[in-house]
Amino acid sequence: MTSLFALKENQRRSSLKRALASNPKEIIKEISASGLIGLGGAGFPAGRKWEAVRSAQSGEKFVICNAEEGEPGTFKDRYIIENFPSRVIEGILIAMRAVGAGKAYIYIRHEYGKGYKSLAKALREFPPSLMKKFGAPEIILWKGPGGYICGEESALIESICGRRAEPKSRPPYPTQSGLFGRPTLVNNVETLANVPLIFDVGSAKFQENFRKLFSVSGDVKKRGVYPAAPGVTLRELVFGQAGAMRSARQFKLAIVGGVSGRAYSSDDLDLKLDYGIFGNGTVIVLDESRSLRDTVLNIAEFFEDESCGKCAPCRQGTAKFTAILKKQFKNKNGPDDMDQLELLSMVMKDTSLCGLGQTATRVFDDITEKFGVEI
Repeated sequence: MTSLFALKENQRRSSLKRALASNPKEIIKEISASGLIGLGGAGFPAGRKWEAVRSAQSGEKFVICNAEEGEPGTFKDRYIIENFPSRVIEGILIAMRAVGAGKAYIYIRHEYGKGYKSLAKALREFPPSLMKKFGAPEIILWKGPGGYICGEESALIESICGRRAEPKSRPPYPTQSGLFGRPTLVNNVETLANVPLIFDVGSAKFQENFRKLFSVSGDVKKRGVYPAAPGVTLRELVFGQAGAMRSARQFKLAIVGGVSGRAYSSDDLDLKLDYGIFGNGTVIVLDESRSLRDTVLNIAEFFEDESCGKCAPCRQGTAKFTAILKKQFKNKNGPDDMDQLELLSMVMKDTSLCGLGQTATRVFDDITEKFGVEI
């Protein structure tokens, strides 16, 4: 299996040599041919994003590695930066060469102390001669405040600029006007960590052997980070790699893509987690002992706490949604507020400024559809 864990030091360095022998257009052509997408959840084609920054008419450009990873249940980026920090740095260097950036930021949440030290050590020990061949660019480690909203790229950029971390309306996109008003490439840790592999094995072999990293947690025997090909089934991940349920209790539910993702029942165990479904690769497994009311209320309270408050549909919508849920669960014999919750969910999806408000109720919607009698 070809994965980012399989490359030896000399193989990784050879990928940098190949990138150095290629001009920016050739690098981006190879990235596009590999089929690499953003692996933080959005799934946007990496080659198109890189080309948008490269072709932007500006004297100064930036690259940002998004290591915020604020989605509950997600920890594959932490695993990469703690164990393979050089891969991330190499991916950043290739990206900088491709888009014409002279400075890069690694935006890491302040809770990731071990990952920060790992990246700092890798930067200190990176061969100066190799760095010089890339034009001796500046790579800055930047500690973020750790808010969920900081994972959204425009809010992350605002944070680096010293402003309140709030998403911005688009257009313009960060590729057009990002950090300090300059064209900016923002990619996730896992996305950048895969870039050197493309230049070692070639785009065709990479696409054939690509493995997505899944963060599997919850009521399974072996919680951890597992590589799997797109199209792996939920059953294979939960009952294969993660070792099945950790007790005699039955599988009840899996939340895929984090708490902003989708919920799947036992009827969906053979669902193929392919592009457009796996999101950021988070799989939170719940057994039959778990209260679905507690689950949806915990998620609702999380989004209420994490809303940046910039737009009314999210600021007021998450608070109202949580309040109605609490009322609904407390007054068992009272009026049914489900119609009101469904209407509010629809309004938040359609009118919120960013993904937080747009996806805050998705798991609730899925659980209501699949387990309505328990809600």
